Amino acid sequence: MVLSEEEKEQLKFFSFYASTLLTSKSMLKLAILLVLRLTCTLAQNYETGDNSTVRGCSSHCSVYDSDLTCLNGSLQFYERLLLAQMRHFVAVQMHIDQWYKWHSKHGHRNYTTVKEEIIAKLSSQLEPEDVIDEETIANVVNILIDAVEKGTETIEERIPRFTCPLPCEYRYDIWRNVFIASMALNLLLVIAIIPFIISLIRSDVPETLVRR
Repeated sequence: MVLSEEEKEQLKFFSFYASTLLTSKSMLKLAILLVLRLTCTLAQNYETGDNSTVRGCSSHCSVYDSDLTCLNGSLQFYERLLLAQMRHFVAVQMHIDQWYKWHSKHGHRNYTTVKEEIIAKLSSQLEPEDVIDEETIANVVNILIDAVEKGTETIEERIPRFTCPLPCEYRYDIWRNVFIASMALNLLLVIAIIPFIISLIRSDVPETLVRR
């Protein structure tokens, strides 16, 4: 089968146009995924990120290591984490205090009761022969709730802000949105190609294309 020069030119143009569209669509998909990934990565740290962005802690440290590099790194990580979580604990408790001021006729909580409830709740999660005991929990909780009470009495305008770990607020619909965007791009590609297919069909001449 031999095609005319005009049909050859149309086929060449169609092939070039289709390959350009496919390349553009692939690049657009890649750009979308890259932007989403960068947005997710920039929002993560040792407080709010997942394990792929957390550094400094290692479960492979051993007492048989030649130095304390590994253990010190893990210790520094948990020191930062402990400080951050205590800060968040106090901040959330202060937010609860503010809620009571707005919604409760009493205007404040009974901090002794709060301490007892928290100590009982945490103590119930202790395991046999745990490295900490109820006394340790009581000491820490008493100090933190005292800080909450003191901070609530002196606060006027700005309440300490707290952040949650990333998986707590994961937007699981993100991949659904990417799928919808991909389907929309595929539909646009089909719509863009249809006119060229119609043009090729209309350009067919009735006479036979086979030359003997």
